[in-house]
Amino acid sequence: MRIDVRSERDSVAKDVQIYAEYRVFSVLQRFASGIDLIIVDVNESAEGHNIPKAQCTVDVRLIVGGQIQISSTGSHAAVAIDGAVQRLVRALALKLNRPFERRAEAGVCGHNTRPKHR
Repeated sequence: MRIDVRSERDSVAKDVQIYAEYRVFSVLQRFASGIDLIIVDVNESAEGHNIPKAQCTVDVRLIVGGQIQISSTGSHAAVAIDGAVQRLVRALALKLNRPFERRAEAGVCGHNTRPKHR
């Protein structure tokens, strides 16, 4: 599984690119046997008030079965990255016929993954 993080016209700081690579790798490593290449494209812009300022598009080339493309927007790059990865987990679980784990999805957004005791 190879990961390529890109940014149009250097609109995203290096630390955001590193974050994107880390998030994609850490969450999608359980699908690694079915993935050839992941291309993450993160861009930020100086849009007006109440308009998303960041977009993350993730293209996944599968070893068998084609390609998946997911996009997400957010108020800043980390929100867009997390949203795209969250959607990608669901799509890959369905495409690769793997069980979908709520715990893994929650981990993408940084929610507490420990079960609540009653």
